[in-house]
Amino acid sequence: MMVPSQTGKKAEKAAAAAIVSHPVLSLGATRFMELEREVEQAYRPQMLQALEEKVQAEAGTIASQAPQCPHCGQAMKYHDRPKVSWIVRYGRLRTAAARYRCAPCHYQCRPLLDHLGVEAGRISGSLARLLVLRTVIAPYELAARLACLWLGVEVSAMGVWRVTQRLGEAAAQYQEEVTRYHDDSRSPDSPAKEAADVVVVGVDGCVLGMQVRQRRRRRADDGSPLPALPPIALPPDLRPRLENARLDLLALFRALDRMDLSPAEIPQQLLRQLFELDADYGEALWALDQPPGKLNQHAMLRDTLAALEQLPQRLIKFRNLLPPRAQGTLPSLELSVRRSLHSREAYNMVPGRDPKIG
Repeated sequence: MMVPSQTGKKAEKAAAAAIVSHPVLSLGATRFMELEREVEQAYRPQMLQALEEKVQAEAGTIASQAPQCPHCGQAMKYHDRPKVSWIVRYGRLRTAAARYRCAPCHYQCRPLLDHLGVEAGRISGSLARLLVLRTVIAPYELAARLACLWLGVEVSAMGVWRVTQRLGEAAAQYQEEVTRYHDDSRSPDSPAKEAADVVVVGVDGCVLGMQVRQRRRRRADDGSPLPALPPIALPPDLRPRLENARLDLLALFRALDRMDLSPAEIPQQLLRQLFELDADYGEALWALDQPPGKLNQHAMLRDTLAALEQLPQRLIKFRNLLPPRAQGTLPSLELSVRRSLHSREAYNMVPGRDPKIG
């Protein structure tokens, strides 16, 4: 009877050893994945050239059409034809785009870019959507690295952050307009003819993380609920401090965007920390607009003051790690951008206060 017992113990030890072993991921790509990447890299110049030829063909179809000024309705006059470029999935596309100006209104436009739906110096819409998909599962720095590995496009973490913000603003604006439409009693009913087979529900993690239960789960020694925390008086300068912090960060981000710096020259980890602080300040501005009793003001004030105290040292450390050629021009450029900002831009991406949504 002892032999089966010993055999069972050995089996249990072997099973336990198998359970605690940590799984190991593959460190490299398979050979077929390498072949796919080689083919893609080899034909990227041809695809970029073919795309440039199609853009030139589109430019020829609208070359003879002088646009009208959307403000005064007069015909705009040809001004020049500078070279412009923007980033696409196959690299940087360059072409010449005619520019027209309206003398009375001082308005200018490039009909080719408006016709294509692109912006000079920006990332194309299709590439922007692919980048944003990576930010759903990874931080901005890692998303930029994944874009280089998977798409072969070199883009900085700040560039990924910028397209994510712009698409987020567009989605928020659409949602606000839909809500406003359904809130209006004069809006006609538009019942769906057929029910959708699949419904996808999106959850805003930032808003979800700020929700506070009306009845707390805290209990006293006798099992009865503890009394709610009394309301506190918020510092009168809290909102101005948050607004100035967001405007300072926005000026820094835009100044960096105008400088010719490669991703390797920008401390990506510190840049991501500045992005997170900016998001914290925007969340705090949203919390200040909420009615009393909806949020835990004690926790909000504690976390907000802690985030504000981190900003000066983070900025000093970030600027010191920039290359010497950037440290000479960044302060003046950052100051110029900061003076051009409007105070309401501190509420960018703040629900209910975003100036771009109205």
